[in-house]
Amino acid sequence: CASTVHSLTHVKSLSDVSQDANGREKVDKVTETRWTSLILNGLIGFSIIALKPVLAQIPMCVLNGLFFYLGLSAMRGNE
Repeated sequence: CASTVHSLTHVKSLSDVSQDANGREKVDKVTETRWTSLILNGLIGFSIIALKPVLAQIPMCVLNGLFFYLGLSAMRGNE
C-alpha cells in the first residue's frame, strides 16, 4: 500500500512520451524494470521493522494523515 504512489511515479519516469497533433502527451513505450520495485518494497519493509519503536510513539491518526497528504500530493499530474 505504501509503495503504490512511488510505483506509479516510477513508471511515469520510465515512460517515453511524445506529443500528438492536439498537444496532448502520448506514451510511446515504458522501459520495464522489476529490480527497483523489489528493492523499494524491501526497504519499506526493513524500515518498518527497524523503526518500530519510533513508530510506536507516533499516534496512528498522525501517520494516516501524513500518508494521505503524501499520496494526494504525489498523485497530482498522474492521469
